[in-house]
Amino acid sequence: MIGKMALPVFISYDTVESGKSGGANSFVLGLKQVLGQSRDVVLVNKIASAKVVLIISAGYGDSKRLKPYMVRNTISGRTRWHPFGYFHAKKDKIIVQRLDGLGRLYGRNDDLDDRQININRYADITVFQTGYCKDVFRQAGINPERNVIIGNGANPVWFKPAPAHILDATIKIIGCSWSNNPNKGFEDLVDWAKLRHVEVSFVGRWPERIHSGKVRLLGVMHQKDFAQVLKQNDLLLYPSKNDACPNVVYEALASGLPVVYHPSGGTPEICRNTMFGEPMSDTPQKTLEKILDRYHEIRERVSDHYSEFLITYAAKKYEKIFLEAARL
Repeated sequence: MIGKMALPVFISYDTVESGKSGGANSFVLGLKQVLGQSRDVVLVNKIASAKVVLIISAGYGDSKRLKPYMVRNTISGRTRWHPFGYFHAKKDKIIVQRLDGLGRLYGRNDDLDDRQININRYADITVFQTGYCKDVFRQAGINPERNVIIGNGANPVWFKPAPAHILDATIKIIGCSWSNNPNKGFEDLVDWAKLRHVEVSFVGRWPERIHSGKVRLLGVMHQKDFAQVLKQNDLLLYPSKNDACPNVVYEALASGLPVVYHPSGGTPEICRNTMFGEPMSDTPQKTLEKILDRYHEIRERVSDHYSEFLITYAAKKYEKIFLEAARL
């Protein structure tokens, strides 16, 4: 329900159907769903109708990059493609920018890092997804005065723990990545699949250049189907390096799964080191033994913190900063 004086907000990101893009798309889909029920914020479909604009990184959809003239149009309240953006901009909108990680740290070689940094000079409030994300931007010379750390979150409509979970003789492990970037750790999944009494499955896009070995490839799927797959597994194995704030980790935790992860990027923060999982600091066999020794203890702890892994938890924080931004 919308309040009489609800704040008009435009989220500058064109979402696609779940399963056809990665974590940013999943996050924005969930954020729009939650904010659509807010009494204090109303989502609008035109930039001109908004008082606050949320920019996601430096794009406006999957593989859609904001060009300088589009940014000038956005801050001026014009449509992205207005010709005036080639010539001038008069700041008319309050800009909140959600920064991604620096792509060069996890193997992405494009101009997105520079675009994010250039757009940030227009931002009234900057959202970092993790402390790690904030640190790497500070090292790159980006230290905005008004900033906040807000993580991501899973959609509670689909991601929720199974009522009960019993470990079988075969440990079922799931991996997931929309990107087929080599830094996602595909070889680690192959190595874990070699362990006795272990079954490793993978959801997402597996690179053709890497032999999958004994890993079961399930392909890409809608979030609601992925949620069911998570419930059928015992652990999430997330070997990706230097990810800023992987949404799939929230989805696994919301589904009750402990996480085995590469100790880099923002993933240790999400897992609170060993509170919700185990870092890959040893051989696959020894790491597996470590997490199985604490398995039921971790699952109980994950269940106790369920609400913190949800998009509703993150959306409340976004709503708060939108309202704060409107008072600037």
